[in-house]
Amino acid sequence: MTEEQKPTKSQLQGTSDLVSPVDVKKIIVIDIGSFCLRIGVSGQNKPLLELPLVVATSIDTDTTDLTKTKLADVFGKKCATALEEKPGEYELVYPFIKYKDEGTQITYLENYLKYVFDEILGIETPNLDILIVDSVSRPISFKIKLMEMLFESLKVQSVNFMNTATASLFMTGRTTGLNIEIGHSGTNVVPIFEGLVLTHALHNSDIGGNNSSELILNALREKEVNLRNLKVDEMAVVHSIKR
Repeated sequence: MTEEQKPTKSQLQGTSDLVSPVDVKKIIVIDIGSFCLRIGVSGQNKPLLELPLVVATSIDTDTTDLTKTKLADVFGKKCATALEEKPGEYELVYPFIKYKDEGTQITYLENYLKYVFDEILGIETPNLDILIVDSVSRPISFKIKLMEMLFESLKVQSVNFMNTATASLFMTGRTTGLNIEIGHSGTNVVPIFEGLVLTHALHNSDIGGNNSSELILNALREKEVNLRNLKVDEMAVVHSIKR
């Protein structure tokens, strides 16, 4: 029986037996949605993680007390613990990507990604190659600030952007078509020609999946179906109906 060979490199850094130097690299794919963050690795069929964009942040109750320091932001499973141990000092913000201030969005994303890479995945961010999959409706200013944060704070090696509409079309083997994205909080109609988004013909709507969820929930209530009395998660039932 031969001794089992141990891998010499992390899965996220690729393997040394591949021919092309481009294929050696494993790209970290980050999909920033309206309400959740997905992180995966190029070449894999599904994301490694799908996490809600939620943060427990300090409540500024007394701004005149200079001796009181702001509590550190908490992410993931620690949110529930923070709210339980320090009630009245923490509040939940979900989804934090909806903040009007882009600077606040980026700050939360920075700390969130550090939490994900350090505490969940156990990956060092320097020398990582990042692909950001983002909505076409996200402003350029946000992408610039996000790229600066990834380079300056997380010290990644490279950053590239691809919009979700183009990525979805490429998955079908086409480079020209009309992509309709129905997200949780909005819908984008995106015409694409030879891989390029025709920005002048974009159409955005604030009607999204959450509206259909509310319609289903209201219809159940009109039929006097009270899910709360059944002690179940209302939205979980609605989502199962939509599937």
